[in-house]
Amino acid sequence: MSSLLDSLLVLLLLTNLVLLGTNHPRNAIRLLAVQGLALGAVVVAANGFGLSGSLLLAVGVGGLKGAVYPWVLLRVQRKVKADREDQPFVGYTSSFLAGILALGLSFYVASRLTLPAASHLAMPVALSTIISGLVLTISRRTALGQVLGYVILENGIFLFALTLVGDLPLILEMGALLEVFFAVFVMGIAIDRISREFSTIDVDGLDRLKG
Repeated sequence: MSSLLDSLLVLLLLTNLVLLGTNHPRNAIRLLAVQGLALGAVVVAANGFGLSGSLLLAVGVGGLKGAVYPWVLLRVQRKVKADREDQPFVGYTSSFLAGILALGLSFYVASRLTLPAASHLAMPVALSTIISGLVLTISRRTALGQVLGYVILENGIFLFALTLVGDLPLILEMGALLEVFFAVFVMGIAIDRISREFSTIDVDGLDRLKG
């Protein structure tokens, strides 16, 4: 089981780095789906197949993060015709390098901590996912790219909580997932409204609202 967990955590790391380096929103959303499904599998791999609460949580995480969120964002991406993001605030090479530095920093910080975890990779992966989400949110110019960063940030927070606390009450876990779902849903509507109003999802267009 530990080898499966390590493999899933490595997959999460790789998706973080690829997400930082891609300028195609559709590919980024597909990677987000892979990351969500991997997180659902991590819940089971970390807690075992015998716990009904873990299985329910894994289904909820995999279903929402691996299917529902990407479906909502793909619909938005097709509707606003966001095929590429060519001029982010921070370039893709710089973002990728920031992800590498974040990974190194995460391993350093994790080595200084003594935490109960099913894998020695869990904490560094959680920290690097949080930082990757922050980098994406700050560096992307379009609202869709920033929403992707927000979801990845939340994925990192979820993994951090799973690593740090372990078993939380199922109702709290599912409540948090539903809150993020509504946030993604509302942000998807907001992106559509921005596109209709300004014919772009570039957040620079919001400066026009200042009066």
